[in-house]
Amino acid sequence: MIYYGACIGGPHSATMGMRVMDLELRTWYGAPGYFMLGAMHAVLFWVSISFLTPFVVLVGLFNSRRRLLHDIVLGTVVINSSVRNPVAQSART
Repeated sequence: MIYYGACIGGPHSATMGMRVMDLELRTWYGAPGYFMLGAMHAVLFWVSISFLTPFVVLVGLFNSRRRLLHDIVLGTVVINSSVRNPVAQSART
């Protein structure tokens, strides 16, 4: 939990694996992650996957944003940061 909290609460809002894949965890309104959000995301992920595996997958397949159950409960989205960065830079000019 400390690893996830520190990584998601850090400046990149991503774990090492997420950074390799160019992903970030954000709140539904676009704010970067923070320590408690990262820790709770890890706990809720493991609990939901352990007990509700078929339901978690079905929720992800049938919602328009492809968010899994723990992301919906916590109000988070995972975004591709390489797509977000050029848009933000071109909006400034």
